[in-house]
Amino acid sequence: MGGRQPPDDPVDFLGWYRDGWNALDLDRILDAYATPCFVAKGGRVLHLRDHAAKARHFGDLLAGNRGQGPHRWDLGDVDLRRLGRDGALVTVGWTCRRPDGSTIWEFPDSHLLAAERGRWWVVGDVVHG
Repeated sequence: MGGRQPPDDPVDFLGWYRDGWNALDLDRILDAYATPCFVAKGGRVLHLRDHAAKARHFGDLLAGNRGQGPHRWDLGDVDLRRLGRDGALVTVGWTCRRPDGSTIWEFPDSHLLAAERGRWWVVGDVVHG
C-alpha cells in the first residue's frame, strides 16, 4: 500500500489515503479526492470545486495535524457497502494517536467513493461527530 498509485480495492484505497496522512503528504491526500468533491462536517457542507479549494482545505487540516507533533492515524472498524460495480460507501472509525498511545482524535467518517476505469476517488466525505 505504500506506492504512489492508489489500490483498486476500496478498503485498500482508504489505507493508501491514510498512509498519505501519516506521511503528511498533501499531494497524496489531494490525489484521493475527485475534483469537484464535498466535505460535510459540523453542520456545514464544503463544496471543493477545484484543485485550489481542495489544496486550501486539506492543507489547513494537515497544518493542524503537524501542530500535534508526532502521531499516527489508524483505520478502525470498516463498514463497506458496495453501490454497484463503480461505487461504494465506506464508513471507518478513524483514530489519531501519539507515540505514547494517547488519543488525539477519534471519530467515524463516511466516504462516498466512485470508480472511474478501476481507479477509486473520494467524491464526498461526511465527518460524524
